[in-house]
Amino acid sequence: MFQFGYTISTFNTLDGVFGYFKGWEPGSTLEVWGGNIVTTCTNLGAMVACMLAPGLMQRGKYNMILANNVLVVVGAMLCLYNNFTVICIGRFILGMSAGAFTVFTPKFVNELAPTE
Repeated sequence: MFQFGYTISTFNTLDGVFGYFKGWEPGSTLEVWGGNIVTTCTNLGAMVACMLAPGLMQRGKYNMILANNVLVVVGAMLCLYNNFTVICIGRFILGMSAGAFTVFTPKFVNELAPTE
């Protein structure tokens, strides 16, 4: 859950800076919609991953958590590129990793925690 909140809040903090570098006027429709689209890409990625992740758990929860870390790195690297479409794709991938962590981590902790 931490990563999901962190993924959304990091862009909300930099929303104005992103609009400035893109040349969008403050308060313009383009700035408002641009920030909303980037944030929505994260939520869509999380939705997709939450639906696909239970099918991947048969490969091992720990292995999937490790593989999911690759998605975090790839998504973060794509968000560094100065192109709106690539940033949306990177945010979608970050959302996928956040959604998958939301599924994998509680199940993994449930296996490790003692019953009493």
